[in-house]
Amino acid sequence: MCVNLEGPLCYCGNRGCLETYCSANALEQSSGLPVKEFFPLLREEKSPRITQIWEDYLNHLAFAMRNCNMVIDAPIIISGYLASYITEQDIEYLYQRIHSSTPFSLDREHILVGVHGQYTPAIGAALFYIEQFLQSI
Repeated sequence: MCVNLEGPLCYCGNRGCLETYCSANALEQSSGLPVKEFFPLLREEKSPRITQIWEDYLNHLAFAMRNCNMVIDAPIIISGYLASYITEQDIEYLYQRIHSSTPFSLDREHILVGVHGQYTPAIGAALFYIEQFLQSI
């Protein structure tokens, strides 16, 4: 999903993809730290730079979530490698950002965090094929 037509070059060849703003790689590149070091520093709230990087991440994520809500009107699941680092405070921040810029509501209960870690998207994709297999036997 493109969130900025003139944004950074993505590995897919396009510019400004959500991946270039909201991924573990994006956090590591902007902070110069591995994710496992980034989040302890963030939660200590001692580095304004780290806090700003995370707010930028959440702002881009909220933008994408707002757009998904406008098109699909369904619960949104935040999944993948960084899902385990998302806190209730982060969810509340996302909720406030989404509602500050849209006339269409997204219930707070419709912002969910995946519980299967970095493999959540793969598990979701596999369910289609598992269901097909089960129906064939």
